[in-house]
Amino acid sequence: MRLSIIDLFRSAFRQRDARYRQQLSIFLICLIISILIWFTLKLSGDFQAVIPVTVRFTNLPKNKSLTEKTDTTLLVKIQERGTELLRIKFLKPNRMAEVSLRNIKLLKDNNRYRGYVLSSSLISQVEYALGLTGRIESIFPDTLFVLMEERASRKLPVTADIALTYSPQFMLYGDIVYEPDSIVVAGPAGMIGQLDRISLGALHLSDISQTVTIHRPVLRDPSLSWVIYNPAEVNVTIPVEKFTEASIELPVTLMSDTTGVSFRTFPETVKVTYNVALKDFNNITREMFDAVAFLRNTDLTTSNGTIKVRLNRQPPLVRVTRVEPDKVEFIILH
Repeated sequence: MRLSIIDLFRSAFRQRDARYRQQLSIFLICLIISILIWFTLKLSGDFQAVIPVTVRFTNLPKNKSLTEKTDTTLLVKIQERGTELLRIKFLKPNRMAEVSLRNIKLLKDNNRYRGYVLSSSLISQVEYALGLTGRIESIFPDTLFVLMEERASRKLPVTADIALTYSPQFMLYGDIVYEPDSIVVAGPAGMIGQLDRISLGALHLSDISQTVTIHRPVLRDPSLSWVIYNPAEVNVTIPVEKFTEASIELPVTLMSDTTGVSFRTFPETVKVTYNVALKDFNNITREMFDAVAFLRNTDLTTSNGTIKVRLNRQPPLVRVTRVEPDKVEFIILH
């Protein structure tokens, strides 16, 4: 039966006497110290490595914006002490060099502008970005090509894919509120022209029993990386209240485009059932509703003596669930 290294150590400590275990412990400590010393001496030497550095362009020419085809990554070959190299690789993950385009010369090419930056001119920025104590051997590519377009901006509405479920008796109270309800986007004219709205992505909530406010960043399209959103985050408020069911009897008003003729409906009233928030229950009155049956000349021959009842007016605080009956009979009096 094979034993693992851990099992061997456990066996050695368990089955031997105290003197043997003490000697083995001293040996292991010395071994670990020797490995650390060797590792430290090894890292004190110089090593070569290729480090990727992201370029962030600043001070763009007025009314110009970078496009997605602009070079933004440098592969920098450096010679550095081992300890410093470990720091750069593992303790400095966001390696970014800022490059000013204040004095760049641009050549117009149709609707775009082309320019370039020599990588050799960026040595000091790269050294600062890496915190380099060694030296740079080479930078690839030797030239960064910059492609720009005229800068454009638009104000676009905010949308979200919202799916909600509520606890029993709870419902949406009014409209979902986006704050702000629109966002200004700026960037290359070609990219801005592709946008017609700003999405917050999917927003799914279940078993809601109170008003909820959610802080959401805009959903960025990776292919539109040079577009700037202002602001880049939106508050979404979903107003929720507890509702109850209520009903009310309303007289039916018959309206007709036939002159000189009188009508009468049967029944003369209808029952309107609706849902209303508990806090608004006492504020709802009959005068806020208006039930209407509209009779046209063509109805006289095609309606078979019945006509549909509609609510011509209702308070915005309620949700009508049914009207009973939804059709009434009518007779011509003269």
